[in-house]
Amino acid sequence: AKIYEYVLEKNPRLDVARNNLASMLLDYQSGPESIDKALKLVDRFKYSDQPYFMDTYAWAEFKAGRLNQALTILEKVIVASPNTPIFRYHLAEVYNALGNKTGAISELRQALAIAQTHDFEQLDSAQALLNKLQNEVKAKQ
Repeated sequence: AKIYEYVLEKNPRLDVARNNLASMLLDYQSGPESIDKALKLVDRFKYSDQPYFMDTYAWAEFKAGRLNQALTILEKVIVASPNTPIFRYHLAEVYNALGNKTGAISELRQALAIAQTHDFEQLDSAQALLNKLQNEVKAKQ
């Protein structure tokens, strides 16, 4: 994280560094300070058409508890880039938080299928969430 902060001090308009730092804050640190910092970093991505930047912005919104905003953005991200497993995993997390278990299961299955030919760092997390949701759905039947 320190290296991205240094790079942004030297070149604050470098969006790749901004995106990567925000992702690190959201995925590897916890607490409202990290979420607030990430939100400030990615605020300029609100109207981006770059799927990775949009995804990071949506993930920050999700982490901040703004589920409907995250959902709207992630649905656009999936249309723009349907074969990126992390985008589908993030959408699944939002669906799950909104109580849409069927939608979450569908997105997780697609993420895991795509992950067979793409790098996907959150593979274990996605599989664990899919197993959990499938067990919950079975228990209700």
